[in-house]
Amino acid sequence: GEAGLSGVEILRVLNTCGIGNFRSANNLTCDACPVATYKQQPDNSSCLACPEHTTTLKNRSFFLFECDCLPGYTSPDKTITNDNRTRGGSVCSLCPNNFFCP
Repeated sequence: GEAGLSGVEILRVLNTCGIGNFRSANNLTCDACPVATYKQQPDNSSCLACPEHTTTLKNRSFFLFECDCLPGYTSPDKTITNDNRTRGGSVCSLCPNNFFCP
């Protein structure tokens, strides 16, 4: 036979919420992942929480690297975003004494 998606597989793909969204509790709608979570998979899985002391700047985030250190915390990778907060994906620790961590 020909390779391709079956009717059930097509329905499953069409019913997925996509990245940055999750299937609502009533299973009828797709909702944006809330702030401080992200979802990279284009399926109906749950959103993943950002690591400790990090958050996202918006809802419907796709990737772990969108999790930024909270104000007052810093990250050793020192990769700076446009708003001068360190990029997520690594451990964020409390800002050292006598330092300013926006």
